[in-house]
Amino acid sequence: MQRSSSARAFGLGFVVWLASNAGASVLVVDPSGAGGAFTSLQAALDAAAPNDVIRVKGGTYVEITIAKPVTIVGDPMPTIRPPLPPEYTGTTLTCPPAITLAGPGTGTVTLVDVKAAGFADASFFSAFDAMLAGGGFTSLRIVGGSVTGPDAIFSTGVGLGAAAIKTSIPLIHLSSATIVGGENTTDVPCALMPPFGPLGIDAPNSTIVVLDSVVHGGRGSDTVSCFGGICGDGSPPPCPCAYKGGFGGDGIRAQRVYVTNSLVTGGPGMSLVSDCSGGVPWGQQPDGAPYAPGVAVIALNNDLTSSPPLKLGGSTTLQWSAGVGQLLVLSTQTGVPLDLAQGSFFLEPAAPMLIAPIASGVATATIHVPSSPVWIGVPLVAQVFDATNGLTRPVVDVVRP
Repeated sequence: MQRSSSARAFGLGFVVWLASNAGASVLVVDPSGAGGAFTSLQAALDAAAPNDVIRVKGGTYVEITIAKPVTIVGDPMPTIRPPLPPEYTGTTLTCPPAITLAGPGTGTVTLVDVKAAGFADASFFSAFDAMLAGGGFTSLRIVGGSVTGPDAIFSTGVGLGAAAIKTSIPLIHLSSATIVGGENTTDVPCALMPPFGPLGIDAPNSTIVVLDSVVHGGRGSDTVSCFGGICGDGSPPPCPCAYKGGFGGDGIRAQRVYVTNSLVTGGPGMSLVSDCSGGVPWGQQPDGAPYAPGVAVIALNNDLTSSPPLKLGGSTTLQWSAGVGQLLVLSTQTGVPLDLAQGSFFLEPAAPMLIAPIASGVATATIHVPSSPVWIGVPLVAQVFDATNGLTRPVVDVVRP
């Protein structure tokens, strides 16, 4: 892909023109089929060339597989959910993900204003996969939207919930996204639950950059557990009581997490009552931790912001703490963070960049986007460097319709 960039001074900021992907097509999915649009998101994915953009005009879609680097942009937000038994064509009794990533080993998948969530029939499926699962890509970028672990219905016995995201992709960027793990489930009030709820993100070998986002671990149980003669376990011991299980799931398991202006929490633990016949609350199993043991967490200053989101024909303004010797660095590609003496660099060093000097004391720059539809799905990655403060946190956004 070829990209070109130019900039000119405009008041106290800059008008920056970042060229769109040369040769990239914008495919349209519309539930109505208007104008010859695809009505199936999977059909559009199958027809797309690598690095194409798919504009989805709302609707609900069941179980997709992404096998090539693409950008999916919701306009308005579509929902992608797992299949229910009448729609399920698989041969195993594990509920598949709503979104399966099965890439060729390279490239980036970008989801913009997409919701992945939905019910999984626990009377049919004996296990659940994460809502978004798989790998085969260099990076995954989620901007806006949400991913929520499967919501089990029609429970029979005890069911082990699943994470919102489970992936082997080495680099994940979240920007203004919401990620919530699933929950363990049962229809037996006295059940002994699995020890822990599901993770929000289960990516043990990944680097994750969490910007302006929310990540929650999953619930230890979707029901209240109890003590007492009906349950056959006598008087309640002091809680937390490990033998009951139902501890909350952790928010993120990864190698490294860079985080700023975000809320990362563990999921809630199971509630306990004194007996099975409507007794008084007894206690609460512990909530999960924000991060699983061993995760290296790097907290970034929230020293660069952008508002409003990028849209065709619109503008967004970057703001930061003014310094001296300032440089605004822009690209369309994120990279694996490089930890330098001046801070962490989040742009891909090998990608084309625009590096613009900013006068000392100036703390804003304005990005203007042309109105042509070919700009839909074009990413913007920005950082500011100055001699006093070093590198700011990144801003990652994608042009919406």
